[in-house]
Amino acid sequence: LINRDSLSPFRPTALLPTQRVLMANTAKVEACFNVVMGKSPIKGAMLKRSTLISMFGTDFAKDVKAQYKSEAGLDKQLARVELTQYTTRELASGLQNGLPNLAAVVKQNNIAQAAAYMREVGEAGFKEYVAAEGKRSGWTTAEIDAFTKEVAKAQ
Repeated sequence: LINRDSLSPFRPTALLPTQRVLMANTAKVEACFNVVMGKSPIKGAMLKRSTLISMFGTDFAKDVKAQYKSEAGLDKQLARVELTQYTTRELASGLQNGLPNLAAVVKQNNIAQAAAYMREVGEAGFKEYVAAEGKRSGWTTAEIDAFTKEVAKAQ
């Protein structure tokens, strides 16, 4: 038997581990770019910020911007994706003050709701609930503690 690969002048060369990681990251960023720009759909899921974070990591936007700096429309699409982190109720109340203030208004409303919930269930029940929700949402322990302290301060 003849090994046809040995006859080919284009033999695959071994890649160094750092080259493999770089190629994997490049392919990952390219896939993310295609999803964000609408060139490739996500099968069985909606194009939402949380979906992109679970698929491509928390720095997906930074990675895509770094690789595709001059791509027209990328900033607009990334801004649209960022809006998917809010519920329709949060968008309705937050956009009354304009888009630049959206995050601040939503955070203020969430802290007010959390403070009311803390008064209702007590501090221990609230901390337990926030820890469970934070874990489900991918928050770090520091983020959970900071949110709990902010709510306690707002009381």
